[in-house]
Amino acid sequence: MYAPSPHFLLPKSATNLLPTLTGWNTRISARESNYGTRVDYVLVTHGLLPWIKAADIEPSVKGSDHCPIWVDLNEEIEVGGGRVEKLRDVKFCDGAEGAGARAGRETAEVGG
Repeated sequence: MYAPSPHFLLPKSATNLLPTLTGWNTRISARESNYGTRVDYVLVTHGLLPWIKAADIEPSVKGSDHCPIWVDLNEEIEVGGGRVEKLRDVKFCDGAEGAGARAGRETAEVGG
């Protein structure tokens, strides 16, 4: 029997970050009546939850049957004992190199 890893389960509080529907059927002009689906998500790990400042959708942005979604992260947070951690210094995946580091090293437009 398949048992999902607890590291990859969506935290309960993360499911409430985006407040409403993000996709609408364009054939029936469903966006105008807000008859749609909640199909766009930003998935985060439990370790990232304290860093989330805000999340929302941009339903006024047209051009697709979906609207943009976004999450704003704190650049730093206070942790136990008044210590401050900076997001850029935190390693969320042990032993894994982040995609940003690879892009900065391997992409000419970013890092050469």
